[in-house]
Amino acid sequence: MNTINELLNKTPEEYENIILKTYFLWCMDFCINYHSDLQRILANSAVNKYFLYEYAKCEAEFLKLISRYEDSPTVTSKDIQTLYDDCSFKISNRNPKPLILAAKKLNIYDTARN
Repeated sequence: MNTINELLNKTPEEYENIILKTYFLWCMDFCINYHSDLQRILANSAVNKYFLYEYAKCEAEFLKLISRYEDSPTVTSKDIQTLYDDCSFKISNRNPKPLILAAKKLNIYDTARN
């Protein structure tokens, strides 16, 4: 079976950027004040682990569904991308409220200013 980036016709770097962009947008959904909240949420390892775990579930669903059609001549790369987008969009319904609230309470110190 092909890897996800091969199925999507993406380089490993492009695929990694897709995940990073998705993580960034997902974190933004939990921010009220982007200036203070976003960095705290993005940098929080527990939030990141939760995201990666849940995103892996979305990708597993994609792989399960695409395996039925992988050798089909009628399935286009656009169809594969659409299926991936539909499966990965489900991450937006995942809300780790306790982790987000804990992340927002943490202080981040700018060591570059010292």
